[in-house]
Amino acid sequence: MRFSPSLAALALVFLFLSSAALAERDAMLRVELEPGRQQWVRSPVLVKVTLEGLDAETLRWVDAKSFRLRFDGHDVTGLILSEAARQGGVRFVRAGGAVELRCALPIPKGWHEISAEYRSVHGGGPRFAQRFYVYDPRELRRGLGLAPRPRPVQPLQPGSVTGPPATVQAAPLFLNPRDKAFVKAAQHDLELRWSSNGVGMKLGTVKILLDFKDVTSRFTIERERAIWKRAPLTNGMHSLVAQVADFDGRLRVESSTFIVFDPAERYPWFFPPTAQNSPLAHTHQQFQNYSSSASRAYFHHGIDLRRPSGTRVLACVGGTVSNFYWYGRKPYYFEVEVTDKDGFRWQYHHIDEPKVPAAVRAAAARKGKIAQGTDIGANVHWPTPAYGQRFHHIHLNVIAPDGRYVNPLNLMAPLVDTTPPSILGVWALQQGGTRALDPAQGIGGKLDFVAKAEDKIAQQPYQLSVYKMTWEIKELSNTKSHHLAERVLWQFDSLPGGSNRFAKVWDIHKPRFYDGTRWHNTRGNYRSKDFYYVLTNRFQSGVDDAKGYWDSAEKDWQGKPRFPNGRYRLIVRAFDRNGNMGSKTLDFTLKN
Repeated sequence: MRFSPSLAALALVFLFLSSAALAERDAMLRVELEPGRQQWVRSPVLVKVTLEGLDAETLRWVDAKSFRLRFDGHDVTGLILSEAARQGGVRFVRAGGAVELRCALPIPKGWHEISAEYRSVHGGGPRFAQRFYVYDPRELRRGLGLAPRPRPVQPLQPGSVTGPPATVQAAPLFLNPRDKAFVKAAQHDLELRWSSNGVGMKLGTVKILLDFKDVTSRFTIERERAIWKRAPLTNGMHSLVAQVADFDGRLRVESSTFIVFDPAERYPWFFPPTAQNSPLAHTHQQFQNYSSSASRAYFHHGIDLRRPSGTRVLACVGGTVSNFYWYGRKPYYFEVEVTDKDGFRWQYHHIDEPKVPAAVRAAAARKGKIAQGTDIGANVHWPTPAYGQRFHHIHLNVIAPDGRYVNPLNLMAPLVDTTPPSILGVWALQQGGTRALDPAQGIGGKLDFVAKAEDKIAQQPYQLSVYKMTWEIKELSNTKSHHLAERVLWQFDSLPGGSNRFAKVWDIHKPRFYDGTRWHNTRGNYRSKDFYYVLTNRFQSGVDDAKGYWDSAEKDWQGKPRFPNGRYRLIVRAFDRNGNMGSKTLDFTLKN
């Protein structure tokens, strides 16, 4: 039997379903595409397609035969599936029920678009798309005035007296803003840093593009960096591309795409009166899991505002009605999506579909535009109770032009909130362990610090996950000078997993641990909410439970302990989006 590309994709999905858990109720099949975000890459290009949220509940609402991957408008579903299989690039990820397809493809120079789309069984459906640029290194070398690269010197045979001549490797390039950064300012420093002391770099070859325009002349080029102070930036996605060569003629090209949103340009709320927020019941970073499987835990990835069912919903921004469809069980899971002028996609979930005005339906049919404040419908009657009443609400996602979920509270009118978060407990564990240590008896080695925290707004009952957690250590004995500066676990302007709401949940949160008297479990459902954060899981620019910890036995350059045995104080702070702060301390004896 010959399978069509779409049926081949479906076969892969159901192979995975044999071990997948049931999805939470608000499930959607989402597709993450790489490369994208206007990145610069060279051929052959590593193409990655991730289908996230694959489980029986989600697939009930997906017309699997309609799934298509397109490259510059051409159907490449079969090509990517077959090449991923041939190159060993098919991977199943239990967390979030994901299938990842990877393959390297020869793609010509120029701008390209990769997209994915499917239809709901009820009609309509989403489209995911990303653009990227394939550059020709030879062309860039000519543009920088570099000679053609000579053929590489072949290594001499074993036993030869001399080896090949030494060459200087081009130093790595570091861009600021970093890739995937979220910038909350209309002016920001743009910086390219290549090494300490500029060793081996030919500074005359530096070329920098901002949104594909040559802006090199706006930068001050120094020995270690090039910088443009307070560069003016508009809202939306921006691309920074840097090219530089070393004295050996080796070319380095790095690109960074980042999001800008000027806090001065805040948008109104979607429930009237739109100048003030309705009760906030779930945050962007809210831990949720409505199943018995840890692999189904996820970040809420949007905000829930509570109002009685039938309350009218007004568009926060004007733009194109880009999606308008049932993504799950009727009558609860209908989406109206508006894409604004800056490329942000505003997704309103749980719209009561029969109450959508005719003008909005007409705009959706022709991918037309609506104005800010347009009535787009009403919230549906929600069947499930929480906090003693029906949980009638609208869920709002905001997806940046690069495909990441961003925190809607960064874009909305200021939230009325003066109540600080609460830290309900702090514990020390061995790195990766499940039993709390006695801080008074002495702890040491590689340590994890875990904190239970939550946020509430005024007299509202809703337990909210925290926007930002930090920690620092102060020495209380000896010289009282061996401190560890404040460190941030994560600041939830965006999710640590980018466009994947299931990724990195257990790198932020501790699933469970025992304190000597009882077990503590992270939970987030309609009945109970308990949030435990592993403060020490920050690793480089991300979070990683396996690699993040505090090494209390670390040595300095002289081989002496950076933290001598003695008494110390851990200071934990929790912040909400308005900057309200709660704190708690844990004193401990260090014994290495």
